[in-house]
Parts: sequence; C-alpha cells; structure tokens
Amino acid sequence: MTTITVKTRHWLPRLCGADAMTIGKTIYIKGLLYTDRLLVHECQHVKQWVESGRVIFLAKYLADYLRGRRDGQTHPAAYLGIGFEEEARAMAQQYATWQEWSAGESFPVVIHD
Repeated sequence: MTTITVKTRHWLPRLCGADAMTIGKTIYIKGLLYTDRLLVHECQHVKQWVESGRVIFLAKYLADYLRGRRDGQTHPAAYLGIGFEEEARAMAQQYATWQEWSAGESFPVVIHD
C-alpha cells in the first residue's frame, strides 16, 4: 500500500497556475478545500509516478507537452494532451460516474497533512 501525503494551502500549484500538483507520493493542493474527484485525479498521478519511476514519469510528461507545443498547440491544449493527464482525467470521470451510481459515497482515502 502506498501512503499518500496531501498538503493543502500550498504555494506550488499557484506557481504553476493549477489547483493541485503531484510530485511523487505527495499531492499539493492550492486551497484548503478540494473535491473527491480532484483527489482521484491526483492519486492517479501518484500511481503513475510509482509505476513509471521519477525519471520516466517526468520524461514522458514533458515529452508529451513539448510535442503538443511543437505541433502548434496552445499551452492549455498541450497540457490536456499529455498522456498522464488524459489517464488521470479518465479515472476522475470514472469516479464521478461511480459516485452518481453509489448515491454520493465518499472516496476512501486517508489524508496525512
């Protein structure tokens, strides 16, 4: 089992213009409040980091982004086209569908802040 640390009210996501950011097994959230769906998205990134390893994760993430920019995409489009981001959005969407089906049950996660 992987222990995930969640740090709220953190400056790092603000620096990148994001609501949250994951580095390794730590999720940094811009504000104090967040949704289960955001946690699912970021937990998927933790899984990607763990399975790929730091170097491979960062290399693939950056290569996908730069490929999009090279192909003339705007920053937001290139970001959305990153394979790891597509995968995390899909997982968050699956969670949203499950939550509708399960009458709003919470996502089972322990947060270490």
